[in-house]
Amino acid sequence: MAHPWRWLLSSLLLASIAASAGEPAAAGAAPVAGPRGTDAQRTGKPGESEAARNTRLRGFRQARLGMFVHWGLYAQAAGRWQGRQIEGYGEWLQANARIGAADYAQLAARFNPVEFDADAWVALAREAGMQYLVFTAKHHDGFAMFDSAADDYDIVAATPWARDPLAELARAAAAASLPLGLYYSQNLDWRDPDARGNDWEPGRRKAGGDFGAYMERKALPQLRELLDGRYGQIAELWWDYPADASQAEGDRFRALAWSLQPQLVMNDRGGGRGGDFSTPEQAVPASVAGERDFEVCMTLNDTWGYRVDDMRWKSPRQLLGHLADTVSQGGNFLLNVGPDARGRIPEDSVRILRRIGAWMQVNGQAIHDARRCPLPAFDAGVCTATPGRLHLLLKQWPAAGVLRLRMPFAIRRVILREAPGTQLPWSSERDELQIRLPDSARDLLLPVLTLELAQVSAPQSR
Repeated sequence: MAHPWRWLLSSLLLASIAASAGEPAAAGAAPVAGPRGTDAQRTGKPGESEAARNTRLRGFRQARLGMFVHWGLYAQAAGRWQGRQIEGYGEWLQANARIGAADYAQLAARFNPVEFDADAWVALAREAGMQYLVFTAKHHDGFAMFDSAADDYDIVAATPWARDPLAELARAAAAASLPLGLYYSQNLDWRDPDARGNDWEPGRRKAGGDFGAYMERKALPQLRELLDGRYGQIAELWWDYPADASQAEGDRFRALAWSLQPQLVMNDRGGGRGGDFSTPEQAVPASVAGERDFEVCMTLNDTWGYRVDDMRWKSPRQLLGHLADTVSQGGNFLLNVGPDARGRIPEDSVRILRRIGAWMQVNGQAIHDARRCPLPAFDAGVCTATPGRLHLLLKQWPAAGVLRLRMPFAIRRVILREAPGTQLPWSSERDELQIRLPDSARDLLLPVLTLELAQVSAPQSR
């Protein structure tokens, strides 16, 4: 059968120069020296050329919009413990309520997500214009949302449901040609006595016990299970919580992951310095220096994991503004959903994502495979660039309905993407472009103007 991961095909060309599929060097092995210093002194994949890196990250940069899924035992509690609401993120319930590991584990006996539908999740991501999906394989509570032989504290062995949602999600994603990424909390594990994070139980401390023993016993074996091919090609690895992690530990996690799946991209939270992209959380950076890869992750309401009481939903207009700000700086936008204990994505989440999807259906060309814009900043919005076109995403209505901005490129025509067959009137004098907008555009969720250039293309960043 043809390989389903469309945006990873080009990365497979790296196989001949990728790392060996064998075990990585031990944690204490000396770093490899190179023209830019040791591997520990630079980000990205050790020993990889800039050209190879650009090929490996090509699909990540083309996608621009993805779905994050936070789902685990915490959905069963839904933000409550022993009859009271617990402040904070839903997935941090165990830490915020200072629940012992044995007491928290009792949630598993009631966790029975009989309405989980992997195909429906994937279909919603596609409908929303998302180009990849990242699923929480294990969060800080230490509970694996996949069938793990390394540790039976998992959804198959410990719950009455006894199914592997990751296997079902992997099949559904492959069938829909939707790249699948995995979140894995490699550093914090509030159940394992040797992992970090649990400082509220007797004999436990935040810095952990014998962290190396935890790595050998649980974290590294589970990472092998996730990446050995049983769940198919993994597009992205989303490490979490680098605090207190050493460079050597991070290097070992990254080396194992890349030895098993050389083409995957990963974030910078593995521990120490390393990874492919940074991860601004819940906010878009005001400016991003240089041409660094980054991925903004954001919730639809206030929590990542499900809370029954969180109704502080962001509006589709607000979220599209964040998407526009992110892509205009060359970044990706990873938008989260938190399914409930029955496996349902909340209706408010579905409603918001469908509004975004309707907008993407019309305006997706300004987002997918778009790059930083070469135009100077302008007050009404932001700009993205694709070959031969500049896209103006208007976050504010310009005075008198006339958009004014500096334009160093020759323009052939201007269209409103909601009305692609209609050219908008424009004029240009002394590098200032003026575009008169139709009154009907004022009511659009986020108007997008596409400027077709007279020359072949404007200069673009990656």
